[in-house]
Amino acid sequence: MILVGGATRLTDSGLSITEWKPVTGAIPPLGDAAWQQEFEKYQKIPEYSQINAHMDLEDFKGIYWWEWIHRFLGRLIGVVFFVPFVILLLRSEVPGRLIWRCAGLLGLGALQGGIGWWMVSSGLDKRVDVAPERLMIHLGMALVILVLTLWTACEALAGQGRGRGAPQGWRVATSMVFGVIILQCLLGALVAGNDAGTVYNDWPLMNGHIAPYVDWSKGIGFVFFHDQGMVQFMHRIVAYVALIGITAYAIIVAQKCMDDEIRLISTSVATLVWVQGILGVATLVSGAQIGFGLMHQFVAVCLIILATLLMWKVARADRDFRLR
Repeated sequence: MILVGGATRLTDSGLSITEWKPVTGAIPPLGDAAWQQEFEKYQKIPEYSQINAHMDLEDFKGIYWWEWIHRFLGRLIGVVFFVPFVILLLRSEVPGRLIWRCAGLLGLGALQGGIGWWMVSSGLDKRVDVAPERLMIHLGMALVILVLTLWTACEALAGQGRGRGAPQGWRVATSMVFGVIILQCLLGALVAGNDAGTVYNDWPLMNGHIAPYVDWSKGIGFVFFHDQGMVQFMHRIVAYVALIGITAYAIIVAQKCMDDEIRLISTSVATLVWVQGILGVATLVSGAQIGFGLMHQFVAVCLIILATLLMWKVARADRDFRLR
């Protein structure tokens, strides 16, 4: 779902469906007349008149299908979650400690649909694209749902926790690893939303300078959320922090932790961070070529999954860390 969302963004397909119909929208256009009607709706928004006026009906179908598949997957996820959940509830097979977590996940999924439309609506009137900050919130909620689903799955699989967990310092450090990865993903959403990957395509400098030129007269809010150079600069800086910090964390875990699974996951996270850094540079110098962009997003999701597992394992650890 997240990867299709990324492809929808990278192909500029997100504004192709200009209405939100949670039920009837599950059916795509049937017949030439229906397709023409959808195309005429798209022709009324600024993105068409200012950017895609060259587009014919066949071109429109190409972007329409990306957005339709993205919305259809959202509906499918809701059904795949809701039906088994209700059946298991009726059979009294869901532990009491997980019922409200699962119900909360279902609610977040519905909320995400609303956030998605709120994001799309920002590009239907005066803008030629969705608002970057709304795109960031949409991706952020997707990541929250992913993390909570994985955490709940681990809780269901492992049963009620009985250990004391790792010492507080280890839990804080692991949470910081998780936090910097989430932050970097959100900054990545701002980069995508502002098309910031299409500027300053040299590395390690930015057009020959350490930092980009920024016009602060436009206001701090505009600079940090809409200035292409600043958005890309922040994404670079956090990447360097993540590379150094997570590598150091994995080295210390290898020395201090006696749990083989925790050591393996932390090493995997550190390794993948370096892979992600290389992919980030490749995406940048290619001018945000779609193949590199999708691989970059795929590895980001893998990192979040591993960081969540690591945080859960550390929270469940018991006498697995050397104090000295």
